[in-house]
Amino acid sequence: MPKKKRRKKTPAADANVKTVIIKSLIGSAVGTALFFLLIVLASLIALKTDMPQKYFPIFVLLSGAVSGLVCGFTAVRPIKKNGLLLGAASCVIPYLIIIVVSVCLSHSGLGNYGWILLAVLALTSSFGGILAVNKRK
Repeated sequence: MPKKKRRKKTPAADANVKTVIIKSLIGSAVGTALFFLLIVLASLIALKTDMPQKYFPIFVLLSGAVSGLVCGFTAVRPIKKNGLLLGAASCVIPYLIIIVVSVCLSHSGLGNYGWILLAVLALTSSFGGILAVNKRK
C-alpha cells in the first residue's frame, strides 16, 4: 500500500475565528498608534511652519490613508485569507477611536471630514489587506 501523502499546512488552513479576531485587533492597534503618531508629526510640522489651519484636514486624510494601509496589511498578513473583508473590518476600531477622540476634543458632531476619513480608511485598509494576501515570500 502506498503511503498517505500529507498535505502541507498552510497559514490559511488553520485560521480560526479566535486567530482572526486577535490578528485584527493587533492590526487595529498598530494602525491607531501610527495614525496618532502621524498626526503629532503633522501638528509639529504645521506649528513650526506657521501653516494655515485650512491645510490640516489634508494631513489628517493622508495620515488616515497611511495608517489604514498599515492597519489592513498587519491584520491580514499572518492569516493570508480574505484580504478585502478582513482589511476593511480591521479599520473599524481605529475609526471609532479617532471619532471619539475628535468629538471629545471639538465638542461637536461628526462632520464631512469624518465621513471622508471613514471612506479613506476603509479603502486603504482593504487595499492593505489585498497586498498582504498577494505578497510573495
